[in-house]
Amino acid sequence: MRGIKKTNYAKQFIKLLFKSNRSIDFTYPILRLLLPSDDRDRGNYGLKEKNMSKVIADSLNITNEDYLRLHHYKNPSFHKTGVGIGDFSLCVYDVVKNYCH
Repeated sequence: MRGIKKTNYAKQFIKLLFKSNRSIDFTYPILRLLLPSDDRDRGNYGLKEKNMSKVIADSLNITNEDYLRLHHYKNPSFHKTGVGIGDFSLCVYDVVKNYCH
């Protein structure tokens, strides 16, 4: 139950942030703050990469193919271009930039 609560809070937070502004200059720094292991100076929200990929997919209505790229960010067979393999934050950037305008 506790994990579901965190996921719902994160999902609502992302929806609220991106309601009016989806420029990549705004999007990437916010998502980077939410990533669990990429910013060691700050605490994280207790969401692992797999759950974060679900939150991003639900919040930004990304395609199933892009969701699978995020969910399987370590698996090269899900990355046509080879960008972001094994690096969740780079994978998020590469996927999310296509949904920002």
